[in-house]
Amino acid sequence: RFGTIYLRHEGVAEMLGERAAQFREVLARLGGREEWGLNIYVERARLREEVTRLSARLREMAERADASAPGQAYLLRKKIEGLRDEEARAETRRVAREVEELLAAACDGATRLRVLKDEATEQGELAARLAFLVRRDAFGDFRAAAERLADQYTPLGFRFELTGPWPAYNFAVV
Repeated sequence: RFGTIYLRHEGVAEMLGERAAQFREVLARLGGREEWGLNIYVERARLREEVTRLSARLREMAERADASAPGQAYLLRKKIEGLRDEEARAETRRVAREVEELLAAACDGATRLRVLKDEATEQGELAARLAFLVRRDAFGDFRAAAERLADQYTPLGFRFELTGPWPAYNFAVV
């Protein structure tokens, strides 16, 4: 365990002897690989505007509002405004899940990391933080896949930040 203190060298030697097979297995699994992080940011205002175009339910309501009498149109537009946030949150979850699944297929491991509530930077609100275990010799393909996804989702208000390489901390479970 992290932070374990051994008072004698013999204690360390004993632990290493007992767990040698586990350590070798982890080192073999991580050999030739690096951890890469992907932060997905979302510009909420932009996504809220785009989600009306993306959501069949909101598109239909907007069409009904355009064809309705002024009073009913007003009520429908108010309802659309209320549903936009709900749809934007659903779209954010969908995009994060899709990106994780597609990039996981291009590497040897993937994990979703914790995002602190309301974590934001100049890039926007942090929607997801992912970690991937990538073979060094396959990084070009992984990066190309991430760039294609970034190109696909940038118009909706998403921004991707690829970070690394890092030691394979999130994958070094013994």
